[in-house]
Amino acid sequence: MRRTMAGAVTPDDIATYERDGIACLRGVFDAEWIEILRAGVAAARARPGPFSQDHTVRGESGGFFSDLQVYLRVPAFREFAARSPLGETAGRLMRSYRVNLLHDALWVKEPGTSRRTPWHHDQPFYCMEGEKMCVVWLPLDQVGRDVCLNAMAGSHRWGKRFRPERVNGGWYEGYGEGDGFLAPPEVEELRRDRRRLSWDMAPGDCLVFHGMTLHGSDGNQTNAARRAVSFVLVGDDAVYVERGKETQPDYAGNGLRHGDPIDNDYFFRLWTRPPGEARPEARGS
Repeated sequence: MRRTMAGAVTPDDIATYERDGIACLRGVFDAEWIEILRAGVAAARARPGPFSQDHTVRGESGGFFSDLQVYLRVPAFREFAARSPLGETAGRLMRSYRVNLLHDALWVKEPGTSRRTPWHHDQPFYCMEGEKMCVVWLPLDQVGRDVCLNAMAGSHRWGKRFRPERVNGGWYEGYGEGDGFLAPPEVEELRRDRRRLSWDMAPGDCLVFHGMTLHGSDGNQTNAARRAVSFVLVGDDAVYVERGKETQPDYAGNGLRHGDPIDNDYFFRLWTRPPGEARPEARGS
């Protein structure tokens, strides 16, 4: 199993991530890592956790399931986080000295499901603030553009915070215009927007996107399941915040106080830049 990147993140990848808020990297994870995650997803589906959700709606086709903090009970997810190229991939794209795990998730859209993932960005309703936060999303099955995660290029620089919508409808509690949160753009408007990005992806490929990048996906109108996992990762400047609003998950027992750096045994470190290796400066600096 490959544990390091061996130069797989290029300067062009970093520039794309910084410009668009998302980069698609090919062949980052070898077949053994994909099989480990597939087994982990099967184990998690057989024993759902406290943050698992069935987003299937009666009367709609197919099924849509998610689960969070899987690594706390399924060893395959923790092994992948700790030993695969995951942390190094994120650290090099974020230009960070270190990378810590905030949480993980799995997303299973069964064949024929019409339930979409609402457009949203992640950071405003997680327990952190800072520029260095990204999500690594990887499919465990071949996916086409119509099933893949979509993202709005450059939306991480819009300076807007959108109110989080539940998959089954309705809004997260405590987020509104009085706090500076806006309703996200209409789905059809986003589908027509020329800045919308999507990809054909194979197992082993991954998307890495900024915590403020607006993203979502349609249902799965194919005859094959779409299994995907994601890992939410933070870097040097990430600090823990108590939002006083609904969050998922709740990170109970994490041991941090408001304003503390996110770097302890609960939010464990995945990667540290090798000693003596300078962090690359942003272009134009």
